[in-house]
Amino acid sequence: MVAKLETAVTIKFNPPVHSGGLGTLLVGTEELVWTDGTASLSFDYRSIIVHAIARLGDTHSSAPMIYCQMQDMHFEDENGNIVSEEEGIELPNEMRLIPEDPSMLDEIYQAMCECASLHSDFMDEPEMGEDAERMEALFESAMEEHGSKKLKLGQFDDADEIVL
Repeated sequence: MVAKLETAVTIKFNPPVHSGGLGTLLVGTEELVWTDGTASLSFDYRSIIVHAIARLGDTHSSAPMIYCQMQDMHFEDENGNIVSEEEGIELPNEMRLIPEDPSMLDEIYQAMCECASLHSDFMDEPEMGEDAERMEALFESAMEEHGSKKLKLGQFDDADEIVL
């Protein structure tokens, strides 16, 4: 399903790997796709670890844009072979989506947020065991520091939880 289709969007990478001219950006529920009619690039939302609006541009472009920080990117060469950093090619870790009409930034960004939320990566969340170990270590540290106050393990377990 298409959440947003925007024509006249330039794509730029850092380090550069593709000389993206003006193309069409498709913000789909499964992936983000950019095409200029001769080449198409698609990105899984899990590979976009940060995206933000940069209204004043940045050091690589003075135009308003959506800045994306990327991970685990890969490209296919003209023969369909996957290109990786192991082959001595530095793959990009930044992507910039620059719409010709800057008033579309908010709509593109909102569509990306909605679609990305459909693909949260549960593998990156800490396991409950790790969380419990971290909390126990914090408690032990507090006990050592404030031992005279008679803190007891579990004394606040029944307190109401505040969610921000």
